[in-house]
Order: sequence, then structure tokens, then C-alpha cells
Amino acid sequence: MNYKKIASLDFVRAISVLFIIIFHYCAIILFDQKIDINISRYVFPLFGALGVSFFIIISGGGIYNSIKKDFRLMNFYKKRLLSIYPTYYVAYAITVLLLFVISGRVIFQGDISNLLWTLLGLDGFLSSRVNTYYLIGEWFLGFIIIMYFLFPIIRFFYIKNRYATFLAAIAISLLSVHYNSFLYEYVFLWNKRDIWNPLARLPEFILGMYLFEIISENKRSAIKAITLIALFVISIYLIHDHRDMVINEFRNIPFFCSVLVLMVLTFEYLFKIIHFNHIISFLSKYSFLAFLYHHQVLSVINAKVNLHAMDKTGLVFCGVIAICISFILAYITADLCVRFSGYVDSKLLNIK
Repeated sequence: MNYKKIASLDFVRAISVLFIIIFHYCAIILFDQKIDINISRYVFPLFGALGVSFFIIISGGGIYNSIKKDFRLMNFYKKRLLSIYPTYYVAYAITVLLLFVISGRVIFQGDISNLLWTLLGLDGFLSSRVNTYYLIGEWFLGFIIIMYFLFPIIRFFYIKNRYATFLAAIAISLLSVHYNSFLYEYVFLWNKRDIWNPLARLPEFILGMYLFEIISENKRSAIKAITLIALFVISIYLIHDHRDMVINEFRNIPFFCSVLVLMVLTFEYLFKIIHFNHIISFLSKYSFLAFLYHHQVLSVINAKVNLHAMDKTGLVFCGVIAICISFILAYITADLCVRFSGYVDSKLLNIK
């Protein structure tokens, strides 16, 4: 199974990273009086919630369908680590250098032993628990690394019975959120924010595995069924009082999932032939690097530019600039990441 043939994976990946950058940019100006309160209160946070949910779903779908017929445990772990760490290290080093050049900021001060969490890519995920040298990747990087380690277990049960596994994942998710405070106290690799923990987002990950599986195998009856379920879920949310849709994010994950399902199926069967796929491919290809860079790009812009003195047109223009800089940095440094990844592969991992 070649997951690259599922065009909507690239489409959703591109949309997701744009949503997340927009959300974090808008978070900077959220309390500006020039921004309409209804927009800032409900629309902007929705970008972040949708972007994260989309990323989780396509992570499950992309991984499962790429190794569906050729799964070897150690080979899987090696490839996953190779897909993340070399790129992460290059992006981190470049970020450290640029921050020093632009603002004279020195990163490595204090207890250097905490650098371990940065080297593992878990510093953003553990930032509420330990002081680290967290710069890039945010909590989601640690989240997806932990999810990768859990994947072989998830895959084992999914192959046994995908529907029972999905129902069990929902139960585990509900329990993990309900007992989040207790788990945070006793489990070190547990995030203080309930919806930032892998077990809380298991249903989304497994949904991605199932959704892109039925698309790749063109299972029409399953596609029709999941479409009807998504429409039903969205209709329930629309007729319900949804003013807290973004605030109470966990409760609204089924809504985010349903939006993703309809978006993916619409793209796959109606809009895939549109001739702008090269734009989608570009955004998708450099999405991970742009995601790694974007937070510090936004921080520098916020430090150098008085955003709160701008009108709405200026704010939009500045946001577009932030997106462009994030992807330009990704484009410029991508080849270096590939070279470093190849070096690590040949010298250390020797993946066959």
C-alpha cells in the first residue's frame, strides 16, 4: 500500500499546519480591542483545535497505510525516529543560531542536564513539569513521539478487531481525561493538559487508520456509512448550544473528527482533479519544518513589530508574512535535514 496515492493526506497536512500557525498568530493579538470579540473568542481558537485534531488523524492514517503490508517492529521504530529527530535537530540548531543573531539571545544557560528532554524532543510536552531548553515543536512533538512508540500495540489490536479497538479507545480516552489529575501526579510522561495526552486522543488516531484504509481500498459501503455518521454528528452539534465549542475542546472532538471526514471525502471524490496540487504538495512537504519554526518566527515578529498598533489589514498582512517566513525557512533548510538524515541512516541506523 502506497499511502502517497491518498491525495487528501497531503491536502489535510497542508491545511493543518496553516490552521495551527494562524491560531498561534491570533493568540498573540487575541485581546486586542481592534479584533471583534466574537471572532477572537470563537473563531480563532477553532483553528488550533481543528489543526491539532487533523494532524492526529492523518498521523494515524499515514503511518498505518504506509506499513500495512510490511511491518517489522525495529524497522518501524528506526524509520519513525529517522523521520523526526534529524530534522528536529537541524531546525533546533538553526533556531538557536538565528535567535542569537537577531536578538542576542543565549539559550543554553542554567542546568544543562535538562538538555536531555530537548534531545528527546519531549521538552515542549514536559514544559509544565520540568524546566527545559524548549524552543521548537511544542507539546505536539512529544505527543507524536509517544504515539509512535504506542503504535505497534495499537496496530496489533486494530488488526484483531478494528471496531472493538475503536470502542476501547473511546473508553480509555474518557477515563484518561476523567482521571487526568491523578495520572499527572503519578505518571511522569503525562501532560497536565488532559487533551494533550496520547491516550486521550486515541480515537482520533485510530479513526485516521480506518478512514484512510477504506479510502485506499475504495470500500464504498464503509465510506457511505462514515459519511452519514459524520453528517449526523455535525447536525447534532449545530442544533446544540455550541457557544463553548472551543473552550470545552475534549467534548467537541467528535465534531472536529466529523469535519475532517467530510473534508477528506469531499477532496478525494470531488476536488482532487483541481490543478493546484503542486501548491498542496509544497505546503505538505515542508509542513513539519514550518511547524517547528513557526512559534519562534511569531515570537520574533511580535518582539520587533507593534502588532497592537496595526489595523486589521496590517494584522492580516503580518500574519501572511509569518506563514511565508516559516515556509521559506523550511524550504531553505530542508536539504540540510535530508543530508543529515541520510548521514544518520548510513552511519548509525543502517536501515534496509
